[in-house]
Amino acid sequence: MITFLNKIAKLPSIQNVLLLSHHGEALFCENNPPSLKIDPQTVTFMHAAIADLKTPKTATLYFKNGFIYLHSTSIGYVIITMKDNRNLEALEDACRKVEKQLEQENVGKKVLLNMLDKAEDRLKPQFIRTLVYFADKEVAKVLMKIIANLESLAANTRNEVLLAACQTIGYCSYFEATACLNAILSDHSAGKHPLNEYIVEAAELAVRQLEHIQPEKSEEPKPQQPKTQKVSTASNTAKSRNIPAAPKVAPVPQELETLPEKDQIVALAAEDRKTEAVKLIVGLINTATQNQQFDKAEALQEWLLQIEPMALTESIRATELIEESKKALIDENFYFVWKNIVDILSAEEFIALYHAMKRKSYASGEHLVQQGQIHSELFFVNTGRVQLYTHIDGREIPLQIVSEGGLLGHGTFFELSVWTSAAKSQGAEVFSLSYESLQKLEKKYPGIESKLSDYCSHIETSTTLLKKMKRSRRQLERKKISGKISFILLGADGKKTEAEGRGNILDISQGGVCFIVHSSQRKNTHYLFGKKIQLSIKKSNTNPAVERNGKILAVRDHDIIGNAYSVHVEFDTLLTGSELREIVAFNR
Repeated sequence: MITFLNKIAKLPSIQNVLLLSHHGEALFCENNPPSLKIDPQTVTFMHAAIADLKTPKTATLYFKNGFIYLHSTSIGYVIITMKDNRNLEALEDACRKVEKQLEQENVGKKVLLNMLDKAEDRLKPQFIRTLVYFADKEVAKVLMKIIANLESLAANTRNEVLLAACQTIGYCSYFEATACLNAILSDHSAGKHPLNEYIVEAAELAVRQLEHIQPEKSEEPKPQQPKTQKVSTASNTAKSRNIPAAPKVAPVPQELETLPEKDQIVALAAEDRKTEAVKLIVGLINTATQNQQFDKAEALQEWLLQIEPMALTESIRATELIEESKKALIDENFYFVWKNIVDILSAEEFIALYHAMKRKSYASGEHLVQQGQIHSELFFVNTGRVQLYTHIDGREIPLQIVSEGGLLGHGTFFELSVWTSAAKSQGAEVFSLSYESLQKLEKKYPGIESKLSDYCSHIETSTTLLKKMKRSRRQLERKKISGKISFILLGADGKKTEAEGRGNILDISQGGVCFIVHSSQRKNTHYLFGKKIQLSIKKSNTNPAVERNGKILAVRDHDIIGNAYSVHVEFDTLLTGSELREIVAFNR
């Protein structure tokens, strides 16, 4: 849903995109330009206006300087403010499709849970309150996890998040959640984690609501004796005893498979000696943190909660220790240099970003990357300067000097393309973030990728700089055509794989072709980038198709509503002049 709304917001005629919950809270808001803000008063006005209109399924409101399109879904109203109606028909169709998807069983709930996971801390209470309409066991478990990791949220949002979580859990009909609520009430009474009166009241009310729910019975089938077997009196006596089932042990995280104490912890948990297991894990977290093994410490902290979900105090202390230790390693000057990125990320996200990057010093004249390379890294210039330049007709054309606080490679990093310029140090210290590291960050801090991408979208790329200079790297003229193209991906050995498909050609030259493919998820297109490919292009209804091998140099967004992506291929062998003319003539 976030991807869908972000795509709409990027259309040139769009001014605002708002997702408004059915009880009047903003769940998503994107403005174009960013300076055009929707304030709380506007949100309240929108909600009141929808009520005055008798909550219509859809509506288009016309004004002097544009209009507003409303579309109701199971999770709230999509509200789009537009300068003109050039995209209205496509927007209506896209909203109908999304509405239909959200009406499927559990889809609306899963979308909200996903948006809650990705939301900034200040927005989480709105999502939690909206989830009351979908309250069930799954929602309760997610909210229990949020309560367990409350210390990881921004300090000024914790009380509101906890209050909303307690209120929503009360409607989830999940008796096991009472243990979590009683734990925070117990910590409050003991003075460990004092709560305000509203949270205490909400937690106590939720406990009373859930106590009317019977605990879930074990779903394990009862063993049956074969009819032919005689059951002895001793056997009957043993059978009548209330023997508890062996406790289930949380699986070992992949990151901890080589941990020497792994088997000991598993054994303690299997014997239901969870207090001892927790104590051992806490000690290992302390050691890992001291050794700056933060990935290991975080994996241990997550495993701790899986083994003993009620170890809230230990989990909170471990989270605080890890975050404080990671923060202590960051130089104050780093915060100053990257203050603009500090502003768009939470404190936890910024610290995690720092530790996900690699630092390297480049001597003057040393290249960070060469033009034409496939290099999936985003560069942060911390000190010094880096020269961007490109080669055109054998000449070196300077493009830009990037100094401290500047970024390089954002165009290729987020757009999936080869480097269209080169970067040479003039004496610089540079931090680099690999695409793989960003994906790991995205799993732990959902939304961080889109925040960085949005930040970088306001920075000029080398392609933009060249356009301003009225220069072009292209030496072969492109022809606009609209035919079909078939393709097969090749393996590293040059042999055909089973991955094949079809696309619609956008343009072609003697040196390459650009065509459109559709994919429901952006991440699927990453598989294409940099791959060798065999292409088949028809030039007539009777003669054989023209075939060429090539390499995919870029995969970019094309139709941001229709999930269409442009694939840019460079041929290994140029088309002949006659081949190009025949292809263009046939596919016009």
